[in-house]
Amino acid sequence: MEVRLDGKVVLVTGATQGIGRATAETLARSGAAGLLITGRDQKRG
Repeated sequence: MEVRLDGKVVLVTGATQGIGRATAETLARSGAAGLLITGRDQKRG
């Protein structure tokens, strides 16, 4: 199933790695305008 999100704004929290990152990348490929919010501090990278 292909979903197009052209022009839609999405909010992904926890997009630094793992499922959050994969979700953000998939949404971006689907045409979504993305706002990525992470919870990492500078020590953890």
